[in-house]
Amino acid sequence: MPDRARWTGTHSYRRHSHDEIIERGEEFEPTEQEWAAFGDSLDPVAVDDADGEDGEEEDGNEDVELEAPFDPSEKTIDELEAALADGELSEAELKALLEAEKSGKHRNGATDVLDDALSEA
Repeated sequence: MPDRARWTGTHSYRRHSHDEIIERGEEFEPTEQEWAAFGDSLDPVAVDDADGEDGEEEDGNEDVELEAPFDPSEKTIDELEAALADGELSEAELKALLEAEKSGKHRNGATDVLDDALSEA
């Protein structure tokens, strides 16, 4: 499991064992129990290594930031589905849209649509 994660839950999370509150979008070092209990609300974060280079994601690919082709929060879920229907967006663009949605409104329906598009890419 990665050392750090970003909290993506819809509400803040109180870590009683650390006497702290984690707000949405905040990065922290979750315990194994937190990964097991809240894995769907945690996004792994690549940590810079000692050389100052970017870390690698779990699949071994270098961490590359790609800007989303549009802001998914400006579209309804139906409009988002229509925009993805032609299948012209790359996997990297779909991932960027998913990250933009998660860091924005984080609508379950929108993330489901984007996850479906990614699985078909």
